[in-house]
Amino acid sequence: MKIIRIDVVEKSISPRWLSRIIIIICVICVFIIIRHFFCGFNYGPVFLTIKRVIHHSTNFNRSTSEIAQISKQRAIIIYYPHTQENSFFPELRWLYRSWIEMMITGEPKQWRTDLLIFTENMTLNLKNLGCVFEQVRENNHQSPQCRVFLYEPVSTRHSHVNLTRPVDVERSKLLYKYLQNYSYVDSINVIVEGYPIFARYDLILRTDIDVFLTKYFGSYVPLSNNSLLVGLGGYSTEFNTNRLRRIANDIGWVYANLTGIGSTW
Repeated sequence: MKIIRIDVVEKSISPRWLSRIIIIICVICVFIIIRHFFCGFNYGPVFLTIKRVIHHSTNFNRSTSEIAQISKQRAIIIYYPHTQENSFFPELRWLYRSWIEMMITGEPKQWRTDLLIFTENMTLNLKNLGCVFEQVRENNHQSPQCRVFLYEPVSTRHSHVNLTRPVDVERSKLLYKYLQNYSYVDSINVIVEGYPIFARYDLILRTDIDVFLTKYFGSYVPLSNNSLLVGLGGYSTEFNTNRLRRIANDIGWVYANLTGIGSTW
């Protein structure tokens, strides 16, 4: 009798294929985590939350289509340090491009959104973008415009401010005394000193240069006339937050429990 021997060999997965499978699983897991993170939490700049907010807007108790028929004037406000133009002008160009795209693809015809740039000097790059210098909006019918206005940085003020419009001199001296070395004071201070320029607008958006506007911002209005929408930024740690809460309690201050407020609002 002829005996046939059958060997059963257990085939194992080669290391090469095993590594591929692990990579695929990791990619899927990362995708699920990111999707859950951004869809489940209101995190990041206002532009990440615009799409969800706009469909629930109740401003003036009107629908979005009705609001679109109302003339609205909006301003996007940034501070542009012209002494660092090599670094910031590429970012400004992208913001400028997204501003144009937003108006073309998403803004109602009755609305106007100006880009207001506060800076120390009207540079050639700003002129080449088509920006106008020291020209405020005069009426609701003017076309959207990039508008440049003079602003003197706190760090160079010393005891005076070289501006054509009035500025609180005593306040300016205090800013120079206590905040001249704070790199981001100018980005916020333009809101205070630039108020006479943007007071006529219905809505303003203060933001940094390194952002993009999406088409959803084109027809965005806040939930109410008195609302302030901000993003969340990773500016602190749980240890520091708890420490500030304890310090506020020790000196008898009311702790608002508002931390990590984003730079766009």
